[in-house]
Amino acid sequence: DVFTKVIKTIRFIEQQTDKHIQVIVVGDFGQIQPVTTDEDMDAINFYYPEAKGVYAFQSELWEQMNFRKIVLKCIYRQQEPEFMQKLNEIKYGKLSAVEWFNQNAGSLFSCNPIYICPTNKLVDYYNKLAEDRFYPDELVSFDAVITDGTPQEAELPCPMQLRLAVGMRIMTICNADKFKNGSMGRIIKIKPNGIQVRFDNGAEVTISTMRFKLQDGGIYEQLPVVLAYAITANKSEGMTFDEINVVPGYFAPGQ
Repeated sequence: DVFTKVIKTIRFIEQQTDKHIQVIVVGDFGQIQPVTTDEDMDAINFYYPEAKGVYAFQSELWEQMNFRKIVLKCIYRQQEPEFMQKLNEIKYGKLSAVEWFNQNAGSLFSCNPIYICPTNKLVDYYNKLAEDRFYPDELVSFDAVITDGTPQEAELPCPMQLRLAVGMRIMTICNADKFKNGSMGRIIKIKPNGIQVRFDNGAEVTISTMRFKLQDGGIYEQLPVVLAYAITANKSEGMTFDEINVVPGYFAPGQ
């Protein structure tokens, strides 16, 4: 539905300007499938009866675009040939690769690495365990402000109340001049109106309250961070970790 909307918008502009617009799309359909609820599927089936599924390439407009396909095959993030081979095998659904990963994964959790979880509920659980390891007098609360809106909790970009302390692992949830969505680091100082973070790439940045526009038109003001002791598989997509704890319970292909 997103792809169809984009292409129809481009075609409208082409008609208005009498100019051809070249489109370049970049992505990997071998990763996590688009997240769709039952309500999403009802809407997609109603408005896009010709669609064969939820992927962009299953839109009827995909073939009409007549894309020239360019496949990028060089792997930059890994160096071990066997590991690289198994990553490709599991990406394309070769079940024997699952056995290889199970044989090479540890059976006990490790204290330091991040937890990769199937649901937000489990993410909240493991992040709360990490928060509880800090003494109450170390924690500083940052409360969000909502103007002209009554959003549901699921719509909020970050928690209404953040309880943060020096030494905590955090992840940013939006793009800015000095960090991007998904940047991870550790708090090194609590300030009156924000926090100072040393990101994993070595950069030290002061993060202050940001304004987010909500779906109902309201304005949400809060520090653009979440705790980063646990994240969902969907959020971890595209990231590289030296070590992870995998929490069972995955329900979607690609997770």
